[in-house]
Amino acid sequence: MDGDARIAGYATGILEIARAEGDTDRIADELFRIAKAFDSSEPLRQAMTDARIPVDRKHGIIDELLGSRASSTAVQLVNFIVGKQPGAASAQQ
Repeated sequence: MDGDARIAGYATGILEIARAEGDTDRIADELFRIAKAFDSSEPLRQAMTDARIPVDRKHGIIDELLGSRASSTAVQLVNFIVGKQPGAASAQQ
């Protein structure tokens, strides 16, 4: 399975979980709010797009910022997107 198919499969899986839980509207709203927060914070955007910052650290930042403010589904999706950026590297590499 190539990368694009894997990403599409993951996104479909997240959507199916949201549908099963009856949370599609809430998750869409959370993702919209998260996107606005990223857009309004230059330091946050820089941290999430800086290839020198390990993905594990970026995930920690996201978890710290969102914590209980967003559903675990929305947080997982944001972490997935951040981890799939070009040049993203984990701390173990």
